[in-house]
Amino acid sequence: MLITEQKLRRLGRLFYRGSLYSDWDESLSLFKCFYVTSEPSYALYYATDEDTRDVGYVTEFYLCKPCNLFNANSDRDFQILKTYLTKNKSSISLQDLKILRTEDWLLLGSSKKEELIKYLKELDFDGFVNFEHIKGFSIRREPRSVNSFSGIGLFNHSKFFKQGKQYKGFSEVSKIPKVKADIESELKHIKMFAEDKFDLVDSKKDLINLIILSGVNKYLITLDDIKNVLNDLDPEKLQERFKLENHRKLFRS
Repeated sequence: MLITEQKLRRLGRLFYRGSLYSDWDESLSLFKCFYVTSEPSYALYYATDEDTRDVGYVTEFYLCKPCNLFNANSDRDFQILKTYLTKNKSSISLQDLKILRTEDWLLLGSSKKEELIKYLKELDFDGFVNFEHIKGFSIRREPRSVNSFSGIGLFNHSKFFKQGKQYKGFSEVSKIPKVKADIESELKHIKMFAEDKFDLVDSKKDLINLIILSGVNKYLITLDDIKNVLNDLDPEKLQERFKLENHRKLFRS
């Protein structure tokens, strides 16, 4: 889903929901909204237990009826909400509204977000686009895998979406074509990074630490995956490559 998107019209369009649980429980959902994304690797984040790293469920949902989402990046939506908030003497300020265009809505605080959702419902929006963060990093700015995507919150998901296949555990989730492609892309990046930094470290452990610090998507890649990539490297060929590159640099200087 593009960050500028506002109206979902293409019926049959596929979205994903990530959770530790197989079924949605409204009482456990933040602000009683149903959250989905068009990016399965992003849904995987919400399906992963932060402590155990166990993966719960990623479930497919198909759009079966057009729905209208509030998107703060739409000038029309922004103005409609701004006018309505002024009319109702809301505690939500213009500066708060501007936050919605680029930042996670949680920055508003629970009471203001709750108030905001109430007004969106009164304005007959079916949900909203939210630019979310993971540990302070905006999803839209992640270097790989989940860039340029956002989550959407729905007020009455069963009216617009039909459930499809459900994937349980990482072994099943990793078979989703887009997730599989993201894993392969991540492994390719790790290989290129490792080859580039190979002659700058004293040990494999140091190289692993450099790779992790480079921003590896830990929801797609494990430490064993990184070790397997390093085990497949040919040190002799890399040393020859570095010698040749250094020779060329010396010749050019």
